[in-house]
Amino acid sequence: NILFRHAEGGWRWSMGLAAAPAFLLLIGFALLPESPRWLAMKGRLADAEAVLQMVHERPNVAAELEDILIALRAEGDDN
Repeated sequence: NILFRHAEGGWRWSMGLAAAPAFLLLIGFALLPESPRWLAMKGRLADAEAVLQMVHERPNVAAELEDILIALRAEGDDN
């Protein structure tokens, strides 16, 4: 606010600059892949494996996908 106290409509500049990080975060969210855990929960195992491969940059993510499935089964048993 100090930088814009003498500018015409200074409050608008202050609000605009405060909104910039939120706008960048919105763009970042749009670029994120879906969660492998959510995909596995919905039965989309091939998509979950593809996301894990993209995130970890290695072809063999079967063990991690199996860990996710085990956790989902355990949560299902608790309910």
